[in-house]
Amino acid sequence: MKLHWRSALALLCVVALIVLPQAFAQSGKIFGGGGYIVFDPTNLAEAILQTAQLVLAVEQLQLQYEHMIEMARSLSFNMTRRYGAVWTPWLTAYPLSDRYGLNGAWGRAAHGSAEFEAGYQQTSETLLEYGAGLDLLGADAAERMKRRVATVERQDGVNIHGLHLFGKTHLHSSELDKKITNLERDILSGSEEFQTVIAQLQLGNAARAQALRVGQDTNKLLASVVLQNLIDSQARRAGEAAAINRHIRSLERMQALDEELTRGTSESLRAFRLP
Repeated sequence: MKLHWRSALALLCVVALIVLPQAFAQSGKIFGGGGYIVFDPTNLAEAILQTAQLVLAVEQLQLQYEHMIEMARSLSFNMTRRYGAVWTPWLTAYPLSDRYGLNGAWGRAAHGSAEFEAGYQQTSETLLEYGAGLDLLGADAAERMKRRVATVERQDGVNIHGLHLFGKTHLHSSELDKKITNLERDILSGSEEFQTVIAQLQLGNAARAQALRVGQDTNKLLASVVLQNLIDSQARRAGEAAAINRHIRSLERMQALDEELTRGTSESLRAFRLP
C-alpha cells in the first residue's frame, strides 16, 4: 500500500509537470459568469508536490508511532519468577543452650535488645581489681600489669560495641528485607503505573538510596571487625614485648652475676698468700 501511494504520487507529479504546461501554454479558458479565469499550471504542480510530501511525512509519523508501540511492548513472561533475587533470611533466634542461665541476655542482645552490656558481662570472666596488691609487685611490674589490664578493658569495650552493632543490624534486617522485597517487586512489575519515565527514575533513586544504607551498615560492621583485630594485635604485641623484656632482663641479671662472680674470684686470687 505504501509503495502504491508513492508510485501514484510520483507518476502524478510527472504528468503534471509535462502535460499541463503544454495543454495550458496559453491561458486556459474556463467558462464561468461569461469571463475568463487564468489557470497557472505551475501552482497545480506545486500543490501536487506539497501533497506528496505531506503523504510521505504522514507515513514517516506512522512508522515512528508503530516503532514506539513496539518499544512499549512488555515482556510476556513473569519478571519476578524469572529474575527475582534469592536471599537468605536471618534466624529468628539463636539456638543457644542455657544450662546455667548465662546466655539469655547475650542472645537477646544479639537480636537487638538493650541488654548488650549485661549480656556480655554475664558471659565473660570478671576482671578483678589489684588494689593495694600492685605495691607488692614493684614499680616496673606494676606498670606492666596496668597496661595488661587496660588492654583487657579495651577488648571488653570493643566486644560490647560489636555485640550492640550486630544486634541492631539483626533487629533491622527483617524490616530492610521487606523494603527491598517491595522495591524489587515494583521494579520487576509489569503494571503500567511503574513503567513511566518518572516512575522508573523514582525506583532507581530508591534502589540507590537503599544500597547506600546497606553499604553503610556493612562498613560499620567491617569497622568493628577491624577494631577488634587491632585490639587483638595489640594484645599479642604486648605479650611478645613482655617476653622480649623478660629475656633482656634475664640476660642483664646473668651478666651482672657473671661480673660479680668474676670480680669475687679475682679479689680472692689477689688476696691469696702462701703460708
